[in-house]
Amino acid sequence: MFVDIPLLRGNPRLGYLWSWSGGVERQVGTNIAFTVDYVGNVGRDQTGQIDINEGPPNAAGSVTRLGVDVFDPNRTLIPAAARGVNFRRVLQYQTLDAFNSDYRALELGMVKRMANRWSGRVSYTLARARDVNVQTGNAFAIWNRRVNDDWGVTSGTNPRGDYGLSNLNNRHGFTTAGNWDPWRGLGLGATFVYYTGNPVNELVGDDVNNDLDNFDRPQRGRDDRTMPILSELDANGYAIHNSMPGYQDFLALNLRVQYELPLGAAARRLGLYWELYNVTNRNNFGNPFNERTSTLFNELNSVGAPRTMQLGVRYTF
Repeated sequence: MFVDIPLLRGNPRLGYLWSWSGGVERQVGTNIAFTVDYVGNVGRDQTGQIDINEGPPNAAGSVTRLGVDVFDPNRTLIPAAARGVNFRRVLQYQTLDAFNSDYRALELGMVKRMANRWSGRVSYTLARARDVNVQTGNAFAIWNRRVNDDWGVTSGTNPRGDYGLSNLNNRHGFTTAGNWDPWRGLGLGATFVYYTGNPVNELVGDDVNNDLDNFDRPQRGRDDRTMPILSELDANGYAIHNSMPGYQDFLALNLRVQYELPLGAAARRLGLYWELYNVTNRNNFGNPFNERTSTLFNELNSVGAPRTMQLGVRYTF
C-alpha cells in the first residue's frame, strides 16, 4: 500500500558545527577584571525536508507538480508499482548548503571579585544568529526544517529564500549581578536582566500557493492589497524571514535575602531564604501574533510572570 505523500530518506549527512572564540582579560587594581571576547559558530551539512515533486507556480500562483518521471527519471526513488500514483507531494531529506547557519557575538564583561564584603559582575552581548526557517518546535527541528519555496531549492534559483534571523536571535543582552554580606551569615543579592527579545516571522496564515504547507510568507502585490506587509522585503517581494517589527524586549530585576545560622558543629547550618522575581512587576509581553489572516494579527496576547516571591528553608548537615 502506498501513500500519496511519501517521505524519502535521501542521502543526508551528519551535520557539524565549527566554533571559535578569542578574547582578552585585563586586571585593573586588585579585585577588578575586564574581559572582551568574540565568539563565532557556523553550522554546516544541515538537513531538511524538500518537496521534490514541487514545480514552478502557474499563472494563478499555485505550485505545479512535476510528476514521477521528472523528479525521478532514473527510477531510483519510486518503485515501479507506485509510479502511476499522482503524488500530491514527495518529501525527501536533503543536506544542502541552503540550510547553513551562522552566529557571531561580541561579549564585554567586568568582574569585581569578593572583597570588602561585596562582589559584582556586569556583562553585555551584541549578537546575531541566522539560519533557515525552522517550522517545528521540538528537538527534531534541525532535522525536519521546511522552506517556503521548495521549487527554488530544487532548481537552484532560490536556495536561501528562508535565510534570516534565527528564532532565538537576541541582538542586545545586558546582565548585572551583585552580592553583599553586611553581617555574619546575612547576605543580600540582586540580578538585573535585559535583552531585546526574539524576532517575529510574518506569515500569511494560509496555504496561498497550495503546496500543502501553511507557512507562506506574504508577497508584494499578492498579499498587501488590503493590509501592508510589515516585514522587510527581499528582491522577489517576499517578506524576509523574521524581519517583522514588534518584537518585545525583556526586563527583570530579582532580589535575594538569605541568612545562614550555624548550629554547633561546622557542618550543620540552617538557611533562611527570601527571593523576589520581577520586583518592578513589569509586563514582559510575548511577541505579537504573526499570522495576517487572524483578527489578532500584530496584537500582543501573552505576557510573562508578574512579581512573585518565595520563601525557603534549608538544613545542611
